[in-house]
Amino acid sequence: MCGLCNYSCLTCLDSTSCLTCPTNRVLNGSYCSCVNSYYQNSVNLNCLPCHYSCATCSSYSVCSSCNSSDYRISNSNTTLCVCSTGKYDNGVSQLCYACSSICLTCSSYSVCTSCNTTQSFYLSSGTCICTTLYYFDSGSQLCLACDYSCSSCTNGSACLVCQPNRTLIAGSTCLCTSGTFDNPSTHKCDSCSYPCVTCTSSSSTCTSCGSNRTLNSTSNSCICIGSAYDSGLDCLSCQATCQTCSNSTGCLTCLSGSLRALDNTNLCVCPIGYHD
Repeated sequence: MCGLCNYSCLTCLDSTSCLTCPTNRVLNGSYCSCVNSYYQNSVNLNCLPCHYSCATCSSYSVCSSCNSSDYRISNSNTTLCVCSTGKYDNGVSQLCYACSSICLTCSSYSVCTSCNTTQSFYLSSGTCICTTLYYFDSGSQLCLACDYSCSSCTNGSACLVCQPNRTLIAGSTCLCTSGTFDNPSTHKCDSCSYPCVTCTSSSSTCTSCGSNRTLNSTSNSCICIGSAYDSGLDCLSCQATCQTCSNSTGCLTCLSGSLRALDNTNLCVCPIGYHD
């Protein structure tokens, strides 16, 4: 009498020992198990496809393992296999596809859902944009720093908007405004010191002077013109008898041709036999 093979067998040696298996089953010892990505339906005992995201499953939507070579990983928030960071699910394939390099996560290649903030990106309307002080470099696909003088830029040295106390020159360069200089140690525009009108490299290295002053090219300082002294606020006239002076009462030299000489009190006095 012919006996019935086990339900999993296509052909069998006896009721419990399969020889060959039907479609979607594979011989596992003496039993025909469902092939990977299929599960055994508890109602009719047929092998049915798992959800496309599963490598193996216990039921349609309960994955028991994920295929890492397809960039799938398990997730405690779902019974399905989700795509690893930087990949997206196209809704059909077990294989997860790469997001655009600017995305941290995405819903499709070019629609970002989060950005790599450590790379100075932020999310805006589904794309990752560089934060202020950075620009997007298409070659490296990274946000790179603008020149320190820029608030925003199109590349490392071409500014669009300047930092405070700077003016955009020639459409791309941010220079310190008049009366300030570019401090190389702080990268800020610091004020020139009195009496410079403009300066460079340091607050006291003058490049131009105000009225009643001239630029000493040796010391890069602004000195008072003629018979005047620096009061700390302005150039004021020396006494009429002084050629040069250090303050309102102390001459340094006397008017040439006046016969006056400097005494020990720093006054220019007439010689003996002469009077004012």
